[in-house]
Amino acid sequence: MKSIGNIYLSWRKDADSPRILVGIIKRNTSDGVRFIYLADGVLEAIPLGFKPYRGFPDPIDVYRTNVLRIFGHRILQAAAPDIEAYFDFWDINRTFKSKPYYMLAYTQGMLPDDHFEFLADFNPKKDFSLVTDICQLKNADKLSEGDELRYVLEADQTEDKYAVKLYKGHTDVGAVKVIHNRIFSKTRNLKVRVYKIEQERVFLRISMGER
Repeated sequence: MKSIGNIYLSWRKDADSPRILVGIIKRNTSDGVRFIYLADGVLEAIPLGFKPYRGFPDPIDVYRTNVLRIFGHRILQAAAPDIEAYFDFWDINRTFKSKPYYMLAYTQGMLPDDHFEFLADFNPKKDFSLVTDICQLKNADKLSEGDELRYVLEADQTEDKYAVKLYKGHTDVGAVKVIHNRIFSKTRNLKVRVYKIEQERVFLRISMGER
């Protein structure tokens, strides 16, 4: 799992609001796994209604105990209705299904009853593949499952130097989510296809080579 770097905790006020990076999970052999809040993100999010994640109440503390166990409960909750369907949707390698760091990275720990997400900073290797959803979605009626999308790196943007815009032909359909968009500055030969369309959300598969 060396292809997974740090995992960022994002939060947003509602489905129409931008994601704010409020925390980070770091892992290495010397310090183990630790979670810390990002001060700038927390200060930005508090006026919008943000509250610290349950189990990590102090935004200035460094958490080193039970980090993956606490966050991993999200995976159990999300997968409970049909675990095999859950694995299939997120294209989970069953070898790592009991590894919460991997599971948080590849499922983003999404739940329907809050607006936290876990966004991994990937270092893609051969056969890399990630399912993620389009942000700033527009012109969704122009999209169909299986469509190959064109992507454009807008590396000179001041707000996000890794910004990646998505197009179907010449039609703007949105962007790749923050942190996930860093993949595009690290490797070439990526393919982006529409994976699933679910009501107001469109999911992509980003992969190295054809999938």
